[in-house]
Amino acid sequence: MIRQILSLIFISALFLGFTSKPLPTNSSYGVFVGASPSSIDKFYDFDKIIIDAQYYDKKHIESLHNNNVKVYSYLNIGSVENFRSYYNKLVDITLSDYENWPEERWLDLSSEMGRDYLVDVVAKDLFDKGIDGFFLDNVDVYYIYNNVETYEGILDILTRLKENYNLSIIVNGGFEFFQTSIDNNLNISTLVDGINHESVFTKIDFDNNRLVRNTRTERLYLLEYFKQFKKHNIQIYVIEYTKSKHLSNKIAYYYNKIGYEYYITNDISLE
Repeated sequence: MIRQILSLIFISALFLGFTSKPLPTNSSYGVFVGASPSSIDKFYDFDKIIIDAQYYDKKHIESLHNNNVKVYSYLNIGSVENFRSYYNKLVDITLSDYENWPEERWLDLSSEMGRDYLVDVVAKDLFDKGIDGFFLDNVDVYYIYNNVETYEGILDILTRLKENYNLSIIVNGGFEFFQTSIDNNLNISTLVDGINHESVFTKIDFDNNRLVRNTRTERLYLLEYFKQFKKHNIQIYVIEYTKSKHLSNKIAYYYNKIGYEYYITNDISLE
């Protein structure tokens, strides 16, 4: 299952051996869901960034636009964290704890009220700040609750976000949801513009607090998996975690060659 990005902010203090400086690459894509507005100056070097716009105001977004930066906002549609201002609005429709993340619970997306709140209130607030797109997380709720109701709930949210706001959408993970959609002959390019995946060449060894190389088997499996989305004109995005400049250069060369957008960092908090 895809590791949930934002929750890493709250455990990053455990990884004292990791530095917090992104490795230099020639990528135009940056992921900073753990960063505050005080870091805004470093975003100007990118063409496209992911932030948690709940913590930014319209002037921050305008500043980024004035520097030719496209801004996507993180939006969690499959679970809800207890630090969100709207947690109490959704807690009654949660299903279970999110394993390893005690501050978070999975959402019951069969709830029309919950879907309405995410689309009409939470997403609307982000839209009104002038963002260019949504970065949707925890579509993997369909992996945990693999049933028709959950699938249709996700499909409803994606459809309404497109119809209501006409913004670009990148989904983090969501393997099972997209595989079911493709098996059902659904044109997924009408729902999303990009799919993001974490850790293809690299991975985080949580047991030993290290950034390591992924296995060849897992790497080849993921790269093969991505190919089907290129057929649907879906852009692939990847986040890689490494402290190795040699590996960073190798990753950058490979992704530039095949046209994937990528962000390479040794900061697991994505600040």
